[in-house]
Amino acid sequence: MAVRFRKSKKLGPGIRVNVSKSGLSTTIGPRGNSVSIGKKGVYHNAGIPGTGLSMRTKLSGGSSSNSGSLSGTGPNALAGLSSSQVRIEYDADGTMRFFNGDAEVTDSSVIAAIKRTDQYKAMLPKLRDDHRAAVLEKIGEIERESASFTQIYKSSPNVVKQKFYEAKLARLAPETSSPKPYTVPEPSRQDVEEELARESEFAVSGMPWKVKKLRQKYVEDNLPARLQEEKARWCAEKDRFEASEEARSSKFNAEQLEAYNQAKASLEAALGGDVEYIEAACGDWIEGVELPVDIDTQFEYRAEDSLLMVDLDLPEIEDLPTETAVQLANGNMKMKEKTQKALRMEYAECVFGITVYVAANLFNISPVIKKITISGYTQRRDKAGDVVDEYIVSVRFEREGFYCVDFKEIDPEEFCLRFENRCNVTSTKVFKAIEPFE
Repeated sequence: MAVRFRKSKKLGPGIRVNVSKSGLSTTIGPRGNSVSIGKKGVYHNAGIPGTGLSMRTKLSGGSSSNSGSLSGTGPNALAGLSSSQVRIEYDADGTMRFFNGDAEVTDSSVIAAIKRTDQYKAMLPKLRDDHRAAVLEKIGEIERESASFTQIYKSSPNVVKQKFYEAKLARLAPETSSPKPYTVPEPSRQDVEEELARESEFAVSGMPWKVKKLRQKYVEDNLPARLQEEKARWCAEKDRFEASEEARSSKFNAEQLEAYNQAKASLEAALGGDVEYIEAACGDWIEGVELPVDIDTQFEYRAEDSLLMVDLDLPEIEDLPTETAVQLANGNMKMKEKTQKALRMEYAECVFGITVYVAANLFNISPVIKKITISGYTQRRDKAGDVVDEYIVSVRFEREGFYCVDFKEIDPEEFCLRFENRCNVTSTKVFKAIEPFE
């Protein structure tokens, strides 16, 4: 069978640093000492936050007589900006771009006017620091992307022994739920009398010296029927609640019992080495796993040997990221092509890492699987220029060799070569074609 693993999305090399939190949103500058840019011009806002005391002074734009105008901006330099948002974004190469809302500001005179403000100049070191930090973060993301290809083996699970399955089966029990009791108290004679007394205050009126007796009579006359009515209503609500609870708990218990029976059957099949179960479970794992590379998988379980045979259509070296990122002295980011040697090193780590990862996960399908032979092939061009499948790795793993292994600390190539193998890898990490194990 062939199963296509889902390929993870490649991160782009671009970077954007939004510095609106530094004050470039609606206004330029910190609260209490900022510059607002709008159609009517540029205003300086001064005040003490939280006190309600503030002062607004027009600096430029429109017909202003204020002597604090920005030199050289001209009366209409900033007239194209709305008062909604003004923000600055950095590209990875250090290009600074200005935006008014969603529209990019391209007018050089407007950009020059913004750059001449004291607030912008004061904020520029912070903007550059933010840009440098954001570039470092982006470089980290790019490095993590490469690591997601080469360090797949670090996500390998611990391979468990048979006693783990036995203990899990012994602890297995269906979860149950009982109907919740109806907690609303039955209405009493006193409850109904008090309700009728409150009701009589609106239903009965009369002369002050007679109204008390009239209201008392209202309560006495209505009490028997109302009490019977309230009790009947309470009984009906209690019956509805209890029926609903009984249905809910019955459904829940039935679902839990079904889940328990399925889990029990799976554990028993795993412990018993049921071939149909093992192959179905292997297929389920392969269909559900997510890796950053595309690989096709074929497998077969041989019960007589307790052996699982797996063939992997490995990724090509071209599938790995070919660029790396560095930060320049000025803080900007530059993408560099990896050397062929670096790519071969990463490809070898990827190939052996996938082999370890697949083996560890498939060993955990059943403790009866004692051996897994994984053979991986890739597509290459032969001497005639035709694309052919060539096996480049074939390893016979023993289950005992996976116990108590910290996969985060291993060298995947060295780990694979501990076992019987048919791998032919040069010191420069060139894979030569091999004949796989049968």
